[in-house]
Amino acid sequence: LKQQFKTILMYPCTVIVLAGIVTVYLLLTVVPQLQTFFQHAHQPLPWSTALLIGFAAWVKTYGAYLSCISIVSILYLKNAYQHVVALQRRIDKWVLVIPGTGILCQSLYLARAFQALAMTQQASLPLPDGLQWVALITGNFCYKQAFLQMQRSVQQGDSLRSAILQTKIFPELVVQILSLGEESGTLPILLNDLAHYYTQTVEDS
Repeated sequence: LKQQFKTILMYPCTVIVLAGIVTVYLLLTVVPQLQTFFQHAHQPLPWSTALLIGFAAWVKTYGAYLSCISIVSILYLKNAYQHVVALQRRIDKWVLVIPGTGILCQSLYLARAFQALAMTQQASLPLPDGLQWVALITGNFCYKQAFLQMQRSVQQGDSLRSAILQTKIFPELVVQILSLGEESGTLPILLNDLAHYYTQTVEDS
């Protein structure tokens, strides 16, 4: 699933990078020629062209510094993400609500989590232990906290439905299906069904 997700994002990321390269190339090569053309024609520069030429000059002067700052900032942010809990929480929460890819990210994390939880149930692992193990492999801070919260609630004697509702992060579909699985004793089967549903959602995207 993780590889499929990377493949899905590869195209838009490639388009953005190429668009950026082409834009910089045009600013550094084509735009200065516009300035030369207007100077030879002895015509005043339109304000939009003057603004574009000024921006091109700024990129030519400070572009290298900006690139270095950007690279350092990305590396710093990556390191901070791994060590600062508040930043990790904010970024992982933002990932789940990005327009266009937020639903896809949610489906990816849920498919992975329910597939793992189904395996723990099929292996007759106690539900609290299974929830704790799943929390460690979800790959998203928000879902990790949600599964840990569910684990504590179940250990304290709450029903699975009550534990899910307390997290306020799972879709209603998940609440209904897991509640049904808990009441009917078919939790492993329905967990597999949920994993298959969200896996199919990722593949269809």
